[in-house]
Amino acid sequence: MKQNVQGQMAMLLRGLFDRAVSSVKPNEFLKSTVRISEDVLTVSGFSGTVQDVRSTSDAIREQISLVDNGEKRPLYLLAYGKASCEMTNAFLKISPGSVIEQIRKVLVSMPVSSESRVDPRVAADKCRVVYAAPDNIPDSNSQLAAMTALQIIEESQSEELDPIILNLISGGGSALLSCPCDGFTINEKIELVKRLSKSGASIQELNCVRILLSKVKGGKLVSGIKRGSVVSLILSDIVRDPVNLIASGPTCLNPAFSAETATEILKRYNCESYIPRLSNPAFSPSIDPKNIVVCSNGTAVESIENYLHSKPDFSFICLTREYQGSVDEMVSKLLNFASKMAEPPEGSWGEVQNPFSDSSEEHVDIIELGPLGPKVVLLIAGEPTIRVSGNGKGGRNQHAALLAAVQMEENQIFEKSGAVFLAAGTDGQDGPTDAAGAVVDAKTLSKSRELGVDPEEFSSIMGGGVSPLDQMLSRLISVSTVSSGVDTAQYIQQCFASLLRFLVLDSPLLPLSFLVD
Repeated sequence: MKQNVQGQMAMLLRGLFDRAVSSVKPNEFLKSTVRISEDVLTVSGFSGTVQDVRSTSDAIREQISLVDNGEKRPLYLLAYGKASCEMTNAFLKISPGSVIEQIRKVLVSMPVSSESRVDPRVAADKCRVVYAAPDNIPDSNSQLAAMTALQIIEESQSEELDPIILNLISGGGSALLSCPCDGFTINEKIELVKRLSKSGASIQELNCVRILLSKVKGGKLVSGIKRGSVVSLILSDIVRDPVNLIASGPTCLNPAFSAETATEILKRYNCESYIPRLSNPAFSPSIDPKNIVVCSNGTAVESIENYLHSKPDFSFICLTREYQGSVDEMVSKLLNFASKMAEPPEGSWGEVQNPFSDSSEEHVDIIELGPLGPKVVLLIAGEPTIRVSGNGKGGRNQHAALLAAVQMEENQIFEKSGAVFLAAGTDGQDGPTDAAGAVVDAKTLSKSRELGVDPEEFSSIMGGGVSPLDQMLSRLISVSTVSSGVDTAQYIQQCFASLLRFLVLDSPLLPLSFLVD
C-alpha cells in the first residue's frame, strides 16, 4: 500500500514539475508579456536588479515605435542562450507579417545539442544559425556567434532610419556568445572558467571574470551603437534577476564588477596567474538599452503556487526564492525542518523560524502559519552551489537527491510519512547527463542494496559529481526539449529546480509536500 502511495505521489510531484516547466517555455511567457501591433512593440516585465546599483526589480512597461515618420524601421534580431531558438520562434509567432518583413538580419546562437529550427517565415538569406557551446562550455562557434553579432550591429548603423536591435537573452547566453579580449585565447578562458567552477565559484563570481575577459559581455556588445533602439527580452537564470549578470550582461551598460573585484576572485580561488591580463571596460555609450526581464524563477514558482491555491487539500509556504548556499546545506536544513513539521502541535503553528532566512537577501526570519491543510507544500527557489571533488557523473539535482536518500534513510519519520523527494532542473539537463534530476525516497538505498549495489561504493555521493544513477535511484527524470534556460540547479546557474514531496495516507503524521531549489 505504502509503495503505491509513494508511486502516486511521485507522479503527482512530476505533474507539478511539468507545470513549472511549461510556464517558463517561451510560447507561454512571451504571449503574456509582449504585444506587437503594426506600429508599436509593447513589452511588460520587470526591470531586474543591477549588481551594486539597484536592489529592487520593479514592474515596467516599455513601448518602442516600429515606424519613423510613417516608414518602417529596420529590425535586427539577436538571440543567444539555451532558449534562443524557442524565443525567436515565439516572437515570430506573435508578430504580424508586416513586422516580419521589417527584419533585416537574424542571429540565433543555440546549444549544439538543440534540435530546434528557426521559423521558416524568416528568409534563409537573412538568418544565421550557430550551434555552439557543448556542455555549456564556450568554443570556436561561440566566438563566431559573438563576432557575427558585432558585425550585424555595425551593419545596422548604416541604415537610413534608426534601427531596432532586439536581443532575446536566456540562460547559457554567456557561453553561446563568447569572444575573449585581446591577449586571451578562448581555450585559456575556458580553462579558467572550468577551474573556478570546480572550485565552487558562484555564478556571480564566474560572470565577473567572464566580463573582464570579453569583447561582448558587460555592455560591450552594444557599446559601439550610436543610434537606434536597443531592447532586450530576458529570460533570467540568476537569483534576483541582475540584468548586468544574466548572460554576463551583454546589453547592460552597468558593468557588474571592476578589475579589482575580479582580482580578488582570482586570488580567492588560487588563479593569480591570470591577474595581469585583466582590464576594466572603457566606453561612452550613446544609447539607453531597455533591459526587460520577461521570465524568471518567479514565473515557475507562481505557476505552482497558483495551481496549489486552487486545491483545498494543500497549504503552500514559500521559504525563499533566493537560496544561494550549498546543496548539502539546503538538503540538511530542509529535511531537518520537515522532520519537525511532521509532528505538528495542537491547533495552529503560529510563528515559525525560517531555516533559510540567512541563505538569501530576503531575510524572512519568521513565517506566520495559520491552520494548515492536510498537505503542506514548502517551496525553495534559488541557486545552490556544489564543490566538485569526485569523478562521478551528474549534477546538483542528482547530488541533492542522493544526499536526501542518505538522510531520509537515517530518520524513521520519513519512511513513516511515505516521503518522496524529487530534484529536477527545468532546463532538462543536470550536469553533463541526459537527466534533469532524480526521484528518491527513504527506501531508495535499501532497494539499491537488494539489487547488489552498495551505496557506500558511491563515494562521490558526498563529494560532488554523482556516479551513474540508473542502478541506484528510484527513477531518473527526463525533460526533453525543455530549453528554457531557467535552472537553479545546473552546473552553477540558476533559477527554479528541484522538488521534495512528503505525503501520508492513514497516518497520524501530518502529510507534507515540499518543493525545493
